[in-house]
Amino acid sequence: MTIQEIQEATKHDKTLQLLTEIIRKQAWGSIKDLPTTGEDESELNLFAKVRDELTINEQLGIILRGTRIIMPCSLRERAIRLAHEGHQGLAKTKQLIRKKIWFPRIDKDVETLIRGCIPCQANGTANHPAPLKMTELPPKPWHTVHVDFCGPFPTGEYTLVVIDAYSRFPEVEIVKSTSATSTISKLERIFATHGLPNILKSDNGPPFQSNEFKQFMTENGIKHQRITPLWPKANSEAENFMKPMEKAIRSAHIEKKIGGKNCTTFY
Repeated sequence: MTIQEIQEATKHDKTLQLLTEIIRKQAWGSIKDLPTTGEDESELNLFAKVRDELTINEQLGIILRGTRIIMPCSLRERAIRLAHEGHQGLAKTKQLIRKKIWFPRIDKDVETLIRGCIPCQANGTANHPAPLKMTELPPKPWHTVHVDFCGPFPTGEYTLVVIDAYSRFPEVEIVKSTSATSTISKLERIFATHGLPNILKSDNGPPFQSNEFKQFMTENGIKHQRITPLWPKANSEAENFMKPMEKAIRSAHIEKKIGGKNCTTFY
């Protein structure tokens, strides 16, 4: 897009010609008296809000807001499409177009064009979360438990977290491996203390998908429920417990309160 095209389009833009006369005469109070349509008057009122920044380049016949060119209406969509070439995102498109030009409602027009850009919509990342389905409270303690791993920590160890969905009571075991054998060993200790649950919920990690773990669940009559892949909110009981716990452990390690052999004393 050349400066000559902008100059020619400005000459044929009724609103910008009216704006030129207003700037020259500084007659901002007479907008209502001008022979304008409602749309023209509305746009002139938006220009009036930035009146102190508007100037006319008499040599080129264009209007400027600071150093940015005021774009005639007939070229605005084309200018946005040029800025959006390569299908940059909304923020980058706005950032690019604001460097060179300006016109009223520029942000809104950019948003409208990008929302209607089919390639962008087809290749964009979906950001609409699925509707939440509230989990019913189990009928009794230790009926349903949530299981997950936290770590690794600076010591190279993990924690196996088991939380009762009814009482929110947690059991935490330190493990050096997330293998099925190590996981089953710790679960046996926890189940020996509290009894066997009816349902065990976990993510889709390797130990929970192994045949060894499946056999362990079957032998003990426990129903194993795996959450939706890439959707940790489905195992929120364990996730919510682990966030502050992990922060506390890592903070303690930074402050040298735990580490190495002393790590077990922290838990």
